[in-house]
Amino acid sequence: MSNTYLYLLIALLAGGMMPTQAGTNNKMAAVLGSPILAAFISFFVGTVALFAYALLSGESLSAMTEAKNAPPIAWIGGPSRSMWLVGRAGYLPKGLQKTNKNDVADTEAICEAVRRPSMRFVPIKSVEQQAVLAVHRLRQGLVEERTALINRLRGLLAEYGLIVGAGPDRLRKALPTILEDAANGIPGIAREAFADAGCQLAELDARVGEYDRRIAALARINEPAQRLMKMDGVGRSPPRQWWPASAMPRYSRMVASSPPGSDSRHDSIPPAASSVSAS
Repeated sequence: MSNTYLYLLIALLAGGMMPTQAGTNNKMAAVLGSPILAAFISFFVGTVALFAYALLSGESLSAMTEAKNAPPIAWIGGPSRSMWLVGRAGYLPKGLQKTNKNDVADTEAICEAVRRPSMRFVPIKSVEQQAVLAVHRLRQGLVEERTALINRLRGLLAEYGLIVGAGPDRLRKALPTILEDAANGIPGIAREAFADAGCQLAELDARVGEYDRRIAALARINEPAQRLMKMDGVGRSPPRQWWPASAMPRYSRMVASSPPGSDSRHDSIPPAASSVSAS
């Protein structure tokens, strides 16, 4: 019974030490400056530990003479592990095995990379290119803001049981009808907020369209952009139509269908832009 507990204790200790093997080997490799020497010391210490365990457990060392009768494949366990270590050390250069990512290590890696003869570099942007990039980034910010507003409107309308399908065009077509319908159960306060959001969406469409026109003007004077615009899937998409001014519901109509006490400080809802370009 005592041997059973001893073996269980050894198994627990072995299981707890296995995750530390890689860390201890890396520490030894850092001290010696060579993963091969670190592995040699690790194997040597392991061999001594196994020999001591064999003596303490009463193993018959004379049985090792029977190893000569083992098939050749039974001898490749140790060499295969050694070859794995040699291959790992040879195919992963020391400069690519650094850990502990920080600013100092990143700076050192950049300095090493620029000295490599096969390294390809990205040219530095000119002031004009950076200005064009600013236009694209600001437009992208407006597009993201417009997408967030559309998703927010769809979610708020869904709380009143008004489900609008995915896609900005579906909301653009459905919102005027929803605002005109006095029997859909939307309170006057929410109806006014949705109308304001519709005006905000139209304004964002107009601003994105203005940036589209700026980008198109820049593309007309840029020869690489002209070549790209001739490629399928890269050219300009057809414009997206917004509701005309005649279809935009006036705020006075919403006041008539709103409950008493609703705010009617606005005289009318300004018309939206007639058309904007695709995002």
